[in-house]
Amino acid sequence: MADNNNSAFFIDQIRNNDYVKVMITLPGSPQQLISGFVTQDFAFSAGAEFTSSADGGMNSLTQANNAMNSARDVAAEIGIGSGGGSQKVIGMNDTIEKFSGFKKPVFNIPLMFIATSPDMDVRKDVRRLLAAGFPKLQGRLIDRAVIEAPFGYHSNAADLTATNTCALQIGKWFRANNLLITEMNYNFSKEVIKSGLPLYAKVDVTMTPFRLPSLEEAQSYIT
Repeated sequence: MADNNNSAFFIDQIRNNDYVKVMITLPGSPQQLISGFVTQDFAFSAGAEFTSSADGGMNSLTQANNAMNSARDVAAEIGIGSGGGSQKVIGMNDTIEKFSGFKKPVFNIPLMFIATSPDMDVRKDVRRLLAAGFPKLQGRLIDRAVIEAPFGYHSNAADLTATNTCALQIGKWFRANNLLITEMNYNFSKEVIKSGLPLYAKVDVTMTPFRLPSLEEAQSYIT
């Protein structure tokens, strides 16, 4: 029992430590704070995109190559040549990569919630996160329903702004605003506490900005 108490005390210390805990802010009135800690290193991806004609573009040399292959196949059908050519016409300039855009960053947050006392319910925060992935019906029309974006999200293309977005904060060193939750994977422990509720819950949350952030905005995440 002493070991269990020490473990619970240690987990509570982590949960209440502003330098290590993870918080997801859900929009609403009032805002909802989902607080937990991550089960592995925090990682996110971003990058630029490049394409070349050799990747599938139909330029003149590509068309010539297709014509040559077609002619070879026809020749093979009438008994001239072997068909199934092993040659291809390309222009080296077709392999030059051309800039096509940027990828929006994707944040992967492996959250974990642990019950450290008999009266704790790890389903509480999970239940609040469900609002990001399931529709809230606004009305019914026989076999159809009116749905809205999670949390009442709305974007404005005129001034590149959005309302009712989420935020992510990790300790004192990372904060990103104007995020959308795009995917969640839930996992509840088979072990239960005295109340019969799960001992812990894991939620893998995927978040991304509602639009492509500028370099300055991305740098502000970690400053």
